[in-house]
Amino acid sequence: MNSAKVLEAVAQLRQMVTAQCERYLTEVVIPARMNPALEHASDATWLAHVLYMCDEISKFINEDRLGKAMRWLGFAQGVLSARFGVTIQAMKELNMPFPDRLPQETGTG
Repeated sequence: MNSAKVLEAVAQLRQMVTAQCERYLTEVVIPARMNPALEHASDATWLAHVLYMCDEISKFINEDRLGKAMRWLGFAQGVLSARFGVTIQAMKELNMPFPDRLPQETGTG
């Protein structure tokens, strides 16, 4: 996964969070870092934290910190999967290579 693919995945993750906000919440969710001492967080708090993480992931890419960006992306995807029922398959598809850059199949077909 390269920087461009991480940024694409983050953009799609933001769309998923927006969809979850529309589905589960009546209030507007603003990106915000979650208090790490918080034991029980609301759906709105989790979604706000994922949006905050998306902002930070973009900064990590700009700072050439791809490894950290990928770890944070994985955590954010895990939150959507565990808390909001987004499928593992949907998360897997976010991480797939760009379709136009996949190796071409060869055969005599």
